[in-house]
Amino acid sequence: MLGTDSFIEWVKKTFIDGKAWTRRDQPQVRSLRGVIPVGEIARVVGEEYGVKPEELLKARSPHKEVRRVLIEMSYLLNMSYRPLEKLGGELGGIGGAAVTNNHMRLEKQMLEDRKLEKRAKQIHNKLVSV
Repeated sequence: MLGTDSFIEWVKKTFIDGKAWTRRDQPQVRSLRGVIPVGEIARVVGEEYGVKPEELLKARSPHKEVRRVLIEMSYLLNMSYRPLEKLGGELGGIGGAAVTNNHMRLEKQMLEDRKLEKRAKQIHNKLVSV
């Protein structure tokens, strides 16, 4: 997109934000969305599981599965826009390698647990349509 920063921001707000872009012939639109704040992701994940978002942002949260889903959604939605170290910092001060390891473990777990996979997909869909 070419133009001033204010023009680009106007285009994003007017035509991209809040729209569900699922058409395969427009994959570049997803890259224009930008960062979804970790706090917003925590809010949506927390709503789905009935857990307060601030509890999920603690590195030692007692809600293990919910926290893993939060880290996974943050990874999937923001890895193209933020270094993993910075993303890990926003997720309670974990390292970038921990974010990647969580992704690989949860991906494997979802292959075996269809209920978890379905729930994660619902959360993902909510977040990309916000």
